[in-house]
Amino acid sequence: MKLIVGLGNPEPKYAKTRHNFGFLVMTALIEKLKDRQETKLDELNTLYTTGKTSYLKPMNSMNNSGLAVRRAFKNLKMNVLTANADVLVIHDNMDLDLGKCKMKASGNDRHNGLKSIMAEISTQYFVRLGLGIGRMEGAVVLDYVLGTFNDQEILVVNKTIERACEVVDCFISNGANEAMKMCNTKG
Repeated sequence: MKLIVGLGNPEPKYAKTRHNFGFLVMTALIEKLKDRQETKLDELNTLYTTGKTSYLKPMNSMNNSGLAVRRAFKNLKMNVLTANADVLVIHDNMDLDLGKCKMKASGNDRHNGLKSIMAEISTQYFVRLGLGIGRMEGAVVLDYVLGTFNDQEILVVNKTIERACEVVDCFISNGANEAMKMCNTKG
């Protein structure tokens, strides 16, 4: 079983912000699913499953995303020992220019959503797909990540969402190593 997680903040005011890049990709992925089963994990979170892949948009705040991931692990009877091959978390990344993607197998990231997941499932060994949002010189980090994309950026964002969906499909079909090769060597 594979678990694909897209990070973001569920409140409507954050819907189009840089910090919700993971949610934007997850929305595109879920909309494409045919014959999906929906399983309520709790009052907030729903797991979308088709075949041997489940998709999750944690509806807790970004900083508590790990709670929903832990519930998904329990529901799917997943093991942390296989997380490095079976779990993919999609998130925004300020260290990458807008439009760039980077996939890696593990790490001790500064991203609060990733920190929450690591704390709740007791491992840092899961695959991450970072989507570049860039940095603005002199900007306050919180203001920048919670800011919206401008019209020019939206064009790049839409292409990045398409590319991220292709990388996720590769992860599901061919595994983490092939998806990393595709993601980290293209564009």
